[in-house]
Amino acid sequence: DLRTLLAAMSLQAALLSRGDAAGTTLAQVVAAGKKLYRLTARMDGLVGDLLDVARIEAGKVGMETRNRPVEPPLREVVETFRPVAEDRGIALMLEPLAPGIRARFEDGRLFQVLGNLVGNALKFTPRGGQVTVGAQVQGTLVRCCVKDTGCGVSPAVLSSIFERHWQRTPGHHGGLGLGLYIAHSIVEAHGGTLWVEQPKEGGSLFCFTVPRA
Repeated sequence: DLRTLLAAMSLQAALLSRGDAAGTTLAQVVAAGKKLYRLTARMDGLVGDLLDVARIEAGKVGMETRNRPVEPPLREVVETFRPVAEDRGIALMLEPLAPGIRARFEDGRLFQVLGNLVGNALKFTPRGGQVTVGAQVQGTLVRCCVKDTGCGVSPAVLSSIFERHWQRTPGHHGGLGLGLYIAHSIVEAHGGTLWVEQPKEGGSLFCFTVPRA
């Protein structure tokens, strides 16, 4: 996967540095620059995933948790992914939360888990669908959920969905199939649990818990 990205980046750089590049329009240069940016961002994501897996296997996924309000990271994830959702014709919404919900978590890691779940939901939800993000208190825990109206997850793979290198559609959306594995490990390092449910009305419901503050 990394070599594929490197090859694409090399090709774009070669096209920009060719001798006849003087005849290239500004719009073409800008388009090539944007493509290079997307490729480097994708490569950075893959390298980050590999580093996270190395830390997980070495037992070094330490969490610097603090008591924090839950709403800000949920709202940030929704605002971050909203342009992607709008481009795909999908409604991405944050459900109204009860006031004052607080939990113990590491802010960046919680955003990473939520970002993975929302990103996956958008990948497998068709145009005109809906993805909702929400949270509620559940005893000594706070339960966060991402619900979509997509194609759902086959019952045959529910037991393996959080395994390393698992992919719902192998090779179709790229990546190494590490996102859910990493998210599951991060949630466990917080002392919580990550699971998936199959709503009767269809789609998928991914939920995880973190300790309530």
